[in-house]
Amino acid sequence: AEGLRPGAWQGGGVLSFGSLTNANFGGLKGNQDLALTNASCQAVTLSVGYNGSFATAFSGVLKGAGTLVKAGPADFTLNGAGANTYSGGVTTLIAGRLGLAKTGGAAAIPGDFTGINSASPDVYTTQDNQFTPGAVMYFSGNSGDHVRFELMGATQTLAGFDNTASASQR
Repeated sequence: AEGLRPGAWQGGGVLSFGSLTNANFGGLKGNQDLALTNASCQAVTLSVGYNGSFATAFSGVLKGAGTLVKAGPADFTLNGAGANTYSGGVTTLIAGRLGLAKTGGAAAIPGDFTGINSASPDVYTTQDNQFTPGAVMYFSGNSGDHVRFELMGATQTLAGFDNTASASQR
């Protein structure tokens, strides 16, 4: 199902995904927690970043059975003091820039991470330990120029890197 594509959800009130299992947001902004679960308690895959070059930041907690996909050209930052706890699988970066800036030891990415090299996306960290212990960073695809992982002066601990699904990562 096509989701709530235009515009950015800015928090406030309660957001219900209804029966959707996939939702596309232009951006996501605010500090309230967001459960990635629909009305039937099914996992929701939330894709963020379809609003051109308009950058957004979300400081709430993403939780529930769903997962996050950063798609589209817009910058999107996960910040705030609460760790994201969504459990629906690998967080995926397809396009644009994904900033990881959770504070106080909170993890932005609660599991494995995949960067898909089709639109030369970037993920960067401005705080230490933005990945949960045991996380693996995967790279796949080879039609773009790169998938860039920038530490920006921060320290990250990962269980490993896996580049076997890509022929041109740098």
